[in-house]
This record gives sequence, C-alpha cells and structure tokens, in this order.
Amino acid sequence: MKILYALILMVLLAAGASAKTEETSVGPYNVSFDLNTTMEYNVSSQWDEANATSRIDIKFTNDTKAVIAVINETVWECSDLSPDLRYLNLALNYEKALGTITDGDLFEMIIDGKPGLAVTEIYEKDGKVSNSTIAKYWLDSRVIENYNISVGMTKVEILAKFPMNLSENLLNTIQVKMI
Repeated sequence: MKILYALILMVLLAAGASAKTEETSVGPYNVSFDLNTTMEYNVSSQWDEANATSRIDIKFTNDTKAVIAVINETVWECSDLSPDLRYLNLALNYEKALGTITDGDLFEMIIDGKPGLAVTEIYEKDGKVSNSTIAKYWLDSRVIENYNISVGMTKVEILAKFPMNLSENLLNTIQVKMI
C-alpha cells in the first residue's frame, strides 16, 4: 500500500513539474500562458512603438511555432466578431473546396475570459499532416450604451502552427493584462 501511495505522489509531482506558466512583459502588457508540455521551446518578445504592437514568438526546436500579437489601435473600432466569423467561414470553405486543407473548423469560444473566435485547420504537406490555429479576441471590448454596438481598441491575434493540444492549451490559458 505504501508503494502505491509513493507511486501516486511521484506521478502527481511529475505532472506538476511538466507544466510551466510562461510570463513575459512586452510594451504595456503582461502576457502569460501555459502550454502544458515538457518539450523545449523558446519565447521571445518585441514591442513596436510605431505601431503600438506587442509580439510574442513561441518556437519549438522542430520548427513548430506560434505568434501572439497584441495590437493597440489609436481609435475605437467595432469589435463585433460577426464580420470576422462570416469572412473566416467563407475562407475556410474556400480552402476546403480547393483542397489546400483536409479539414477545418470555425467556432466561437471564450479566450482570456472574453468572447473570441478560432479557426483550426488540418493540412498535409510533403506527406506530413500539420495543424494550424488562428484566433482573435478584443481585450477591452465594451458595448456602447443605447446603441448595442461593441467597440474596442486592443485586439489580440494568435497564429499557432503546432499540434492541436498545444493550441488548445494556449487558447485556454492565455492572459493579457495592461501593466
């Protein structure tokens, strides 16, 4: 019985050791996420003052990667995701019809506690099956009273070209905060 408890404790400790929350400050934002993987990867960041854009690159040694962009617009923009949803649905169906992807899905989801949308694609290149995920949400979206229009100034866009489980972990754990 003691051996069983010891094994359970070791498994729990190993699982906790494999998860690592990444935190980085770039421009006026703190960005954190947990890919929940033991694979080695590097995180780099850059602030583009001219375009008020923060960029975080996640690169694995096997050429899989993701980019997180936090884009601060200079004026309030319509942050309703419906036009993006319609456009991405058309693009996804077009890529399926052309055969550039073998499968894909478009869905709305909560990202960082806010309404967002995501597109997942599965494609084959040189006999190798790969995944990509594109996601978008507005960090500061709010509804204008009496007009029922959503506006925002800060959007977060994510492009991930790595296995679906890592993309899901990224989308489920990302948090962007103003410093």
